[in-house]
Amino acid sequence: CGTSAGMALMGDGSVYSWGAGTGGRLGHGDEFPRSEPSVVSYLSGSSVRQIAVSDFASMAVTDKGDLYVWGDISWASDGKRSCGWIPLLMLELSHRVWEASLGPHHAAVVTYTGQVFTWGLNFTGQLGLGDTLDRATPTLVTFNGLRGRAWTISCGTWHTAAVTEYGQVVTWGTGDQGQVGHGDKSTCLNPKAVLGFRRHQDDVEGEEPVCQIACAQTHSMALTVKGDVFVWGKGEEGQLGLGPSKLSSYQPACVSGLKDIVGIACAQTHSAAINKFGQLYVWGLGTALGQE
Repeated sequence: CGTSAGMALMGDGSVYSWGAGTGGRLGHGDEFPRSEPSVVSYLSGSSVRQIAVSDFASMAVTDKGDLYVWGDISWASDGKRSCGWIPLLMLELSHRVWEASLGPHHAAVVTYTGQVFTWGLNFTGQLGLGDTLDRATPTLVTFNGLRGRAWTISCGTWHTAAVTEYGQVVTWGTGDQGQVGHGDKSTCLNPKAVLGFRRHQDDVEGEEPVCQIACAQTHSMALTVKGDVFVWGKGEEGQLGLGPSKLSSYQPACVSGLKDIVGIACAQTHSAAINKFGQLYVWGLGTALGQE
């Protein structure tokens, strides 16, 4: 979900959207709001397998590996306002897309061959291209010295994270709140491995392989193959879930009290996890959790 719009992917590959329609973010061919879920008819027959939603735009990946984009994508248009009111096939990317992620100002995809392409605004290095120059079209990210191909990816506001096929986490972009997890506040212009995925620092089994990643504005989350949840970054609203004595972490820290987790998600001031029994855990700012 974005700030004022929602989207759902159904089992049959159809997509529904609702909420504010500004900039065409709902994909219905207009800017009118929808008070209840409405099917995105322009994607009918495309067999969508994954969707990505930000505050201003949306993406859909089909079973064939095609990537569709709609909404306000001015960040991908050399700074000029560009709104697509209907899903449009992204012809600039000739590779089959496995997964897509969308931040407020940039986008990233993983291809079927494990390559990563990014584009959009880049003044904090969130594209991972070794510089701070914006890119209007998808550009290949080089993973020098890292193990394996990319498997999954997540865009935060000003940083990005990916997981390789071997369960290694790599991040890049701004680290002003520790959200890249490298142990300090430095900005990283190229992909760099994140270390510290151990429930206990003296764990003789070493690093736990990671299978899922999630990024928000100033914090990040990772789920390991053992079902453990690790967090890092800013946590002044409790979004890290590490208790009142630890409101920030510059490197991965394990969230206690969680086990058998199979899914994670996070937003600016809250986080969530679901276990294999369907039990949902949420923590962070109370107003964001619907508690007030």
